[in-house]
This record gives sequence, structure tokens and C-alpha cells, in this order.
Amino acid sequence: MKARAGKHAPVATKDAAVYRTTLDLERPRRIEVEAYGPLAQLQAANRVAMTQWVVPGRDLTGGDGLTLIIPGFVVDVLGPPAHQKLAGTPQEVTLRANVTMMCGCPVKPGGLWNSEGFEIAAILERDGEPINDGEAIPLKYAGQTSQFEASITLDEPKYTKAAEKAADFILRYMQPDGRLMRTYLDGETGQPAFLDDYAHLARGLMELYRTTGHPRWLSEAEKLAGTMLAEFEDKQDGGFYFTTKDHENILGRS
Repeated sequence: MKARAGKHAPVATKDAAVYRTTLDLERPRRIEVEAYGPLAQLQAANRVAMTQWVVPGRDLTGGDGLTLIIPGFVVDVLGPPAHQKLAGTPQEVTLRANVTMMCGCPVKPGGLWNSEGFEIAAILERDGEPINDGEAIPLKYAGQTSQFEASITLDEPKYTKAAEKAADFILRYMQPDGRLMRTYLDGETGQPAFLDDYAHLARGLMELYRTTGHPRWLSEAEKLAGTMLAEFEDKQDGGFYFTTKDHENILGRS
């Protein structure tokens, strides 16, 4: 692979992957040859094509014949795994990827396919928004062939501040008598909250506590849990009602 070949010398060997066919031609034709792959790594697949004039009786079998080069690399994301939920910031996340040539050949520093000649980096997005200001994060060799990694701290204060602002508003203005309300407009609240409203708000406050460490959010979540027990628990048959016992305009509790 590293030996210099002569001018116009074939690159392919006899055992190289090849596709052969015979065309029945009556006159010169211009053909298009297309390749798509690798099929075993569809996340990295590319489609390439070339056109060539062919003439009856003039075989294209010498040298490398028609050569299609599929550019790129095969990248498998090893970490974090797709099922892992990255809840709460800031937190440090390890990025790890397996990188090979399109033929599956491994890469590493100083290897036959020397990774020092490549730029291996990650560009991250969350919900369509760039992370790290859209800048590429270089991945370094992880000590195993074809594996590269980097660590990044996920810290998105604008989202945390927005969540804190929303939570503060709800707790300050939508609990006029200590009980949660569903709607707010022009300083007026309306319609008592249902069980799931309490549950979702309590969970959101717990996530805020996990993210910021601020004890206020944990304390408020505990208060909501106490209200849920007092207002919604079915102490006779177990479980919880969807509405409070004095919820207005209901025919029966469920």
C-alpha cells in the first residue's frame, strides 16, 4: 500500500472487489456507472457515479478498468448511547466514536491509514440548536484502533434561566390561596388544577433542583406533593382522583 507505483500502473490486485459485466453493443454508447455503499453502514453511505463512452469490440478490462471512489469515513457513535437521557446541566459528557475508512480499514496514529492526517471532530446539536456555539470539538485517539473521544461540559444557562423564570411565575402568581390554578390572564387566575398539573409541575421543579442545586425548588416540589396527597388521594379505595373534592362544575370524581 505504501510502495510507489509507476505511472498508469494498476492499483487493484487480483483479489480486489470487482464487478464485471458484458454489454451487447451495436454502436458506441455513453453509459453511466453508479455505486452506493457501504450497505452495512448506511449512516455513512455515499452515492457516486461516472459516465464513459464505450465502443463495440473495445473491452475496458485493462488496468483498473472503470474505478469509482466512494469518499468519506464510516463513523459509529459509541457514546453517549442513543437511549441515554442527558437531563440537567451542567454535566460532563464523554463523546466516543469508532472511525474507519469506507472500506472498513482501521485508522490510528502512525498506522497504515494514519489518523494524524485526518481531522476527526464532532459538531453537536440539541433540538436543532448548536451546542458549543457550533464549533467543532476535536476527538483524540482513545488508545484503541479506530476509536476517538473527547469530553464536553453541557451548560446551557439560557434554558435553565428560562425554566427558573417560568417556575417562579407559576409559584408566585398561580397559587393565590396555596392551591395551584390552571390558567392566568391579566392578573386573574382561573380553573383549579388537576392531578396531572400538580404532577408535571412537581417533576419540573425536581429537574430544576437537579440542575441548579437550589433548595427552593426541592422545597416547592415537596409542598406540591403534600397538596396532592391532601386534595387528590382516595383514602378509601387507594390511588388518586383526577380532581379535588371541591372541584367546581363536575358531576362526579374520577
